[in-house]
Amino acid sequence: MLLTIVLMLGATPLHAHEINTAIAQLNLQQNNGLHLSIRASLETLLGGTGNSPEGTDSAEHGERYQQLRELSPESLKKEAQDFIPEFLSSIQITSDQGPVQMIFKQVNVPALDDPGVMRESTIEFTGLLPKHAQELHWHWDAVNGPVILRVDDKAGEALHSVYLSAGEKSNGIRINSESSLSMLDVIKNYTYSGLIHIIPRGLDHILFVLGLFLFSPRWRPLLLQVTIFTLAHTITLALGSTGFLQVSSALVEPLIALSLVFVALENIWRQKIQVSRLLIIFVFGLLHGLWFASVLAEVGLNKTHFLAALLSFNIGVELGQLVVLAVALLSVHW
Repeated sequence: MLLTIVLMLGATPLHAHEINTAIAQLNLQQNNGLHLSIRASLETLLGGTGNSPEGTDSAEHGERYQQLRELSPESLKKEAQDFIPEFLSSIQITSDQGPVQMIFKQVNVPALDDPGVMRESTIEFTGLLPKHAQELHWHWDAVNGPVILRVDDKAGEALHSVYLSAGEKSNGIRINSESSLSMLDVIKNYTYSGLIHIIPRGLDHILFVLGLFLFSPRWRPLLLQVTIFTLAHTITLALGSTGFLQVSSALVEPLIALSLVFVALENIWRQKIQVSRLLIIFVFGLLHGLWFASVLAEVGLNKTHFLAALLSFNIGVELGQLVVLAVALLSVHW
């Protein structure tokens, strides 16, 4: 089992965590205007892989994806021209006063500086809300994959933020109130978001937790290691989310990947748990917490229920971690 984990670690890309969920940003504007900006991988959308690099593993999709990846920004824009109408038809924005018709505005494609990092393009649309509209609903087809939906008011203040799985419809979004989410909605949404960013999207975090488990599946050393790790990533999640600590993901992601390899190798070298191992786990926990903070920044923190959102996301992360450990324990003691 250890050999399997080590091999998995070896297959993990250097850029350990790649946030590939599309982000749909809706901005309310003056005179009933509505602006939609979608940040996503055009290559995966064009390739029909649901904005997820996992979908490029098949031979057909993988070849198409790689061809698109090699295109210059201008060439990729041309490829996207025929796709945009189809893509727009997969998006449904409705209000309590009727549907909202959106019109394509532009697409921006960045240069691909690093072939190992997914290129995120921005597709923009504009539209008009029906008069007297008080509530919006969002839905896009499952083929586009999951999406983080964010809605800002006319002053640029956040009204709504939620993670939606592929094909999931949003609840009603009140557009003329300070917050369109109740406290209970915030707790449910952010707990779910934290959970799914471990299972199934947090492969590197799963591998790290399994590395702790494989050192010793006995509950006392396991509890000690997991507690240290949880404390550490909770600290940096809080500091990063509140803006007190900002570290570039370009630095954090490779270090997280290296942490997986280090823990796997130390499981072979070390026979007993010692203070030095706990210190190492604490440091690596700080790194994982910084990544969780970057994920939460992408989702967006609800300003009205800020503390509830932060705590709920962390609870979701811990629930995911507990599920991983429960499955590992069952596999050993079954």
